[in-house]
Amino acid sequence: MLIRLLFLTLVAGCGGARGPVARQLKTTPPPVSAEPSADQDTQTPPWHNRTGQWAGVPFSGRPMVFWSKKIGSSVPHPITTNGDLFFAVSSGAIHAFDMGGALQWRTEANADGPVFVAEEGLYVPTAFGVMQLLSPQTGAIMASYGGQSPIQTVPLLLGGTLAWVNDDGVVITPTAQASPALSGPVSDAASDGQRLIVGNALGQVVALSHGGVHWTAQLPGPILFHPIIDGDRVYVCFGLKDGQPGGVASIYLGDGGLIWLTRLRGQPGAAPALGEHLVVPGEDAELIALDRNHGGIRWRSPGPDVFTVQPAVVGDAVYAGDAAGRVHRIDMADGGTVWSLELGSKITAVPAVNGGLIAYGTADGRLIVVGKE
Repeated sequence: MLIRLLFLTLVAGCGGARGPVARQLKTTPPPVSAEPSADQDTQTPPWHNRTGQWAGVPFSGRPMVFWSKKIGSSVPHPITTNGDLFFAVSSGAIHAFDMGGALQWRTEANADGPVFVAEEGLYVPTAFGVMQLLSPQTGAIMASYGGQSPIQTVPLLLGGTLAWVNDDGVVITPTAQASPALSGPVSDAASDGQRLIVGNALGQVVALSHGGVHWTAQLPGPILFHPIIDGDRVYVCFGLKDGQPGGVASIYLGDGGLIWLTRLRGQPGAAPALGEHLVVPGEDAELIALDRNHGGIRWRSPGPDVFTVQPAVVGDAVYAGDAAGRVHRIDMADGGTVWSLELGSKITAVPAVNGGLIAYGTADGRLIVVGKE
């Protein structure tokens, strides 16, 4: 269904007031499928890392390294999958590996963000502020969508059309560009399909719908990472400010009202993951499980080193990577460590889960896939 963005009303500057300033996009973007295909739904939906959930099969015991490939100097961006291939970005190049570890293609694109899987192809932000559309079969560049500033978010569904936000707070679609939605620098974003949630360094959180600014909320510190959508609410991490610790806030997705706010000892070190509890990596080498309803701390799980990326949650298993190059399987019920696996270098990329396999990226430039025999 064609969703018009002609009347996308955006907040210019977002100086803390709720009153939006009317702006308009100049063209109507083409429609994009708002629902994953049947295959995607049984594997990993393309926006899974914005809902903090992963499809897959939890390991009943300690896994092993299936394969490891050196692909660059570091793997800084999240790994993604379309169910058939793992996609990883390193040194500006996109690499596609099959589940057995065979390289299918490699494309130099000055990539500066993760691969986003969509029906029409693979979207990849570049260091020049341009979004590239690649063929998932060959890696060939099929289209480029212009920009001027670094892209801060992956493409996300906004009323049936893919949209992304650059560092200046400008919302961009494949065919249109709006005035700034909020002051930059901005955080990464999340979407429930109809609303795009994005924050900035001033602690402002804005919800955009195809009709304009839906609401604006203010948190006590700069917005970190990307929000997590959970049904009728969204979880947002904020950082240190004026000597006060950062934490996590739960906000109603419908109107931006605050449900709860929990401060940590320092501030979140990576985006949370969602399961029975909301699992937040802290900067002080521990995982913290927060109650999704009231924000109370359910458990703390101290680690031997700082947890460096958003954990993956599969069933009752929490898979968390740390700065020492270890992956830990934490039990969701009580925070106990079930097993640890040594990968040899700092975990730098948010993992991708496909069935019984989990793919990690490391600081020494390796893509490592682990699973059970």
